[in-house]
Amino acid sequence: MREMVPVVAEDVPEEEAEALLEKLADGIVRRQLAIPAVLLLETCKPLNFVGSQAMIALHPFVAAFVKGDDYRKVALLMEEDANVEELLQRVERKEAAVKAAEKRERSGDGTFARAWARVRGGKSRGDSGE
Repeated sequence: MREMVPVVAEDVPEEEAEALLEKLADGIVRRQLAIPAVLLLETCKPLNFVGSQAMIALHPFVAAFVKGDDYRKVALLMEEDANVEELLQRVERKEAAVKAAEKRERSGDGTFARAWARVRGGKSRGDSGE
């Protein structure tokens, strides 16, 4: 028997909705699209239902690139304000964590500088190479 195709956001189980939002936030941050995504989501938040319906209308075209029902489920989840806000918060948290990790990497402990010196052939910033 075939699994039921979700028609409304309530058809998507809570655990699956959480996993989809997490996966979407990971993809956004991994592709370094956090700022444009937050800007777009914040700007279009009042029109999230219209946007979700546009996503559903485009599903036949997007299906050539996206496998499975995840796209349709995300489109249904974006109908609700709470899910859009949850996605925004997840993206912002993940982006902040990435920035903090980068800052720690560049901090005064020298690990980043030593690694960079190894990449440059053992020369530190002040070496002239002579």
